Amino acid sequence: MKSFLFLILVVWPIVFFAHTSNDGSYFKQLCEINKEWLNHKSDCPNEEVSFKTDEDAIQAHLFLVCNSLTKNTPADLNKNQLESRLQLIQELREYAVEKVFPTNLYHAERRPYFVDDFGVHCAVGYLMSESGSKDLVAEIRANENYSYITDIKTPGVSEWAFEHGFTVDELKWIQPAYVPPTDHVSPIGSGTNGPVNKMVRNYFNGDVIIAGEFDSLDLEPCLNVGVYQNNQLSCLGTGVSGKVNDITIGDGKVIALGELNFQGLNYTMAVFENGVWDYMNIPSREGVVATAGYSNMNTLEVAIHHPTNEELQEIWILSGTSTWEKVMTLNGTIYEIGASSQGRVFTGKINEGITYDNQGLPEDTIITNNVFFRENYGNQNWSGISGTDISDTVWTFKEINSQIYFGGTAINGGNSNGVVLTRYFNNTLQPLLLASTFSGFGSVSINSVGLGLSDGSLLIGGDFFYEPFSGTYGKNIAIYNVFENMLSPLAILDKRVNSAVIANNQIYFGGDFRTNLSSTELNHLGKYEAVSDIGDVNVDSKINIFPNPFVDAVEIKGVDSKCAYQILDGSGRLIREGSIKSEKTIQLRDLTSGIYLLNIQSESGGVITKRLVKQ
Repeated sequence: MKSFLFLILVVWPIVFFAHTSNDGSYFKQLCEINKEWLNHKSDCPNEEVSFKTDEDAIQAHLFLVCNSLTKNTPADLNKNQLESRLQLIQELREYAVEKVFPTNLYHAERRPYFVDDFGVHCAVGYLMSESGSKDLVAEIRANENYSYITDIKTPGVSEWAFEHGFTVDELKWIQPAYVPPTDHVSPIGSGTNGPVNKMVRNYFNGDVIIAGEFDSLDLEPCLNVGVYQNNQLSCLGTGVSGKVNDITIGDGKVIALGELNFQGLNYTMAVFENGVWDYMNIPSREGVVATAGYSNMNTLEVAIHHPTNEELQEIWILSGTSTWEKVMTLNGTIYEIGASSQGRVFTGKINEGITYDNQGLPEDTIITNNVFFRENYGNQNWSGISGTDISDTVWTFKEINSQIYFGGTAINGGNSNGVVLTRYFNNTLQPLLLASTFSGFGSVSINSVGLGLSDGSLLIGGDFFYEPFSGTYGKNIAIYNVFENMLSPLAILDKRVNSAVIANNQIYFGGDFRTNLSSTELNHLGKYEAVSDIGDVNVDSKINIFPNPFVDAVEIKGVDSKCAYQILDGSGRLIREGSIKSEKTIQLRDLTSGIYLLNIQSESGGVITKRLVKQ
């Protein structure tokens, strides 16, 4: 019977997968699991294959490695080495049959897990444990749990390999890397019935405002503007009729800008306050269209054009409650306005603008390449960017530590410089991502840039397909590590992301997309439930939690002001919440043993996440 089972396991991968759909080669997909396949191409079937799950792909990888290890047994092994090698190869086959592999909980990229939080061993860890080397496994888990074999410094790995008839290179080939869990991506309610163009976090109360082209939100009637609060979608009032191009929040008021209509009249903007929408126009500019706006306390800045001439825009500022002032006329279109340490930032597709003095007379002509700055104080002088290392159209920007990141559109394979993400620092542009980084030809866009991780990585959303030769591939939303120049996709969305925000330690994103992985229905709204330190950097990262692991309670040290906390279980379900003032003890005796997440949020909105282990 064992011989029959052995024969089935040797030939099974080739027989079964030779008849699957034409989605890609064995070699390419196995290289994603373990790049050591680059050194073993002759051991890989020359077939097309379609794996339904990552577990299927890892199983096939292990079966094929077992085949090769058996066939290429070294002739110089002693009796004990030979017996141990063949026995462990058979153990590895049985491990692959069970198809229970570690779960990648804490990394956005494919990564080895020696032993996961649920006690599941990787292939090499399993072999070591089965051979009696449990102490070695425990030491690797404690110190280097997410390392590749070649990087493990724990003493004993090469000695174990020699004792049991393997080489370290063979262990490197056995070890898979695991994809991030796709179940971190989930819908927000029932979504919308049309594209979501803008999402804005309301820093006054933590809500996320949603705007786009829809008349249904979470299966309820709603015109174009809604809100996500307390894990619920609802309409903001009854919404606004017309086309909403931008949303801004100032002094607690939500302002929608675009080409709006109410009771048969056209309006440039509408202000939501006390449950009611109040429609507005700029005096003498009735019937114009607003493309972007920014509000800060009692100041509102708006970019407009007349419907008959979209390339000739004006920038107007409302100071106080009633005084509007035209400050610039420009060639092109402004798509985003916001604040930075260098002043107001205006991005879009623009080349020059004419500024006006306080008498309304033309003052200066400013030449630029898709970005204007306006000083915050003093004379509030205007300036532009003269460098060429910037996108053909700049849709968005984000300032982090006095460095401004611009995201935009470029053509892969076209005549432009191909820049889709640029860093601006000390008046110098530095291109970070090119359209050629991504797969395919044609337009590539980064439509949204935000602070992603506490290490300074960026959250980017847009219209792109990232398909490395090895590693995790994905579409339209990713984390970009600036310092390592590394992309880590978060999902595989069928259409573009237009906007993304981070709130409550989760990533919320909206756009034209309908599905993730062609199976999970999202309907234009999705969220990524983060498991590492994602969020603002305003919260003190020196917060200490002890004991951890704990039995009955945890103490939190380092909280200087009132903070809210939430405790979630491994599935993301909220199981406890409250507030922390100064030092605090949280009683958790009733929780079952396992892994939990503790979110701590300050009054300013900053969030950190800590992992708790209940013994």
